[in-house]
Formats: sequence, structure tokens, C-alpha cells
Amino acid sequence: MTQHPATRRVLDTQRHSQVFDPTEYDGLRFSVIGVGSLGSVIGSGLAKLGLTGVQLHDFDTVAEHNIANQLFGHQDIGQPKVEALKRRIEVDTGISVTAFNDAVTEDTDLGEVVFICVDSMSARKRIFEGIKVNLTTELLIEMRMGADEGRIYTIDPRNPLHVRKWEENWYPDEEVGEARAETDGCQMATTVGSTAGLIANYGLAQLINWHMWKKRVLEEFPPSEILLYTSPPRIFTSSFNQ
Repeated sequence: MTQHPATRRVLDTQRHSQVFDPTEYDGLRFSVIGVGSLGSVIGSGLAKLGLTGVQLHDFDTVAEHNIANQLFGHQDIGQPKVEALKRRIEVDTGISVTAFNDAVTEDTDLGEVVFICVDSMSARKRIFEGIKVNLTTELLIEMRMGADEGRIYTIDPRNPLHVRKWEENWYPDEEVGEARAETDGCQMATTVGSTAGLIANYGLAQLINWHMWKKRVLEEFPPSEILLYTSPPRIFTSSFNQ
């Protein structure tokens, strides 16, 4: 059964409410799947926008190596990531969020807006298949990152063209491992906190762009694909509407 969030708000959002008014989304759910380097920034950022329907999904616990590139501290080590992030968000903003210490499957009831921030391509595909058929989600923002690069996909999963283009840009985990072996000399995931923060904040900006498109401030749906590189700095965008 869908559980709609309570609209408890104590955060003063007057500095951005003319650009993004969170009260327009009371009763909607914002699902963040994976609250590591990308998702922890996304979850915190959504709450700081004043959104009251934030839902955190992750089954992992905080490890010592997470401190350098995720929004956790030494006091959180050994704790479920969703619970640690929930505490931080509520202390920082006064806004209550919902934590689910579990793995998302094709059958998980997700929100109207979904951020996919998981580690593997296979998990992305599995989550996407569920979103594609349940028709609840209006906006999907899926993010990928390396040490000095990132991809942000912003799509309407009810749009067949968007679905097809996203599927064309999916690739198996084996290809990710091969690329890392060529660039890093190993297949371990390399994550730099500054890169993660940049990608995550672009993801949040895409939410705001989508909001402005719905308000007819922007004429076009936000770019469906953003490719970011930090060394040297470059950015490329493309639309899935063509």
C-alpha cells in the first residue's frame, strides 16, 4: 500500500522558493535508491529543498572507507546507512524522512520521483524494469560515476522513446570492470568525494529544471543525458526527445 508522507516542515526555504516551491510537492514521494557517495548528497539536498516525502533505500552499513566520500562520520560506522543519513538530515533540516534498510526489487513501491544511485549496472536494470511497468514514477534521474567522470540520465519512464534510449545506454557490469582495469590498472571502484558531489548536485539541478519545465518556465524537457568530466573539465548534453 502506498504511504504518503506527512507534511511536517520547519525549514525556511524562502531563499529558493521562487525557483522551487516545495509545497507544490506535498504528498509526493521522492525515492533515493542507494545512499552512498551520490545518494547521501541527493537525500540531504532534497530535504534542504524543503521536500517532506523523501524516502531512503539501502541495505548497506557505514564502513570506515565511506567517511571520505559520503555524508557520514566516524560515529556512524557500523550503522545502517539509511538510519545514519536519516538522523543527519533530521538534525540538519528538521524534516522527517523515511528510511528503508532493504534492497529495492522490481516489486518495491517507489515514489513519483526516483533517483537511482546504486553501485552496479545490473541493479540499475532490475530497478528500471520495475519502474517501467508500474507507471507510478513521473521522473527518473539515474546517475553513474567514476573517479573523474559522471553520467546523469533524466527521463520520463512512461515515455517509450525515453525508455528505449535509456536501454540503449545501459551496459553490463563486465564492461564497467574492463574500463576500470584499463584506466586504473584494477577493477576496484574509485570514488572521489568532489566528483560525487558535483554529479549529485547536477542531479538535484535536473529536478529543479524538470519543475521549471512543468511550470512552463523552460520550454523543453531537461537534457536526458549529461556527460561530465573533471580532468580536464568538460560537459556534454543531449536530448532523448529527438
